[in-house]
Parts: sequence; C-alpha cells; structure tokens
Amino acid sequence: MKVERTTLHTDGAASSLPGGSPKTQSTARLIKIRQAAAYLGMSAWKLRRLVQDGKIPYIPGDGPTAPWLIDIRDLDAYIESEKIRLS
Repeated sequence: MKVERTTLHTDGAASSLPGGSPKTQSTARLIKIRQAAAYLGMSAWKLRRLVQDGKIPYIPGDGPTAPWLIDIRDLDAYIESEKIRLS
C-alpha cells in the first residue's frame, strides 16, 4: 500500500510526498493567513472572517498592508473548540 503525506511549506503551498518521505512540517509558530488557511483546510477568506469575528486571534503587521500573523497554537485551540461528538 502506497502512503502519501502532505507537507505545509513556509510559503503556504502544500505538497504531497509519495511513499511517506520523512520530510517534516514547517516549525514556524507564526504563519501568514494563506498558510493558516491551508493548515485548517479552508479558504483564506473564511479564515479572515473568523479573525474579524474574533474567533481566532491574530498579530497585526507593522503597516496597513502588512500581513496578519496567526499563532499556530491558536489554530490548534480553534480546532479543539469546534469539535463536536455525536452521542
């Protein structure tokens, strides 16, 4: 059976690694919106909306056009908070 792993690169692009290559995921704690959206499996627009609604915190950039930075730990916390169980 062939195994594929997906790796999130620091530029926000995901690539499949055939055969389960040992290449690991980026270790950056702060990532840009596109990367964060890829991590959550949603569009950047949906993630921006979650940030604007106060559901996910962000770190603003230095200027009006600077990218927002998202802490990957906050993304993990969001995932945990959105989980539901069927009873």
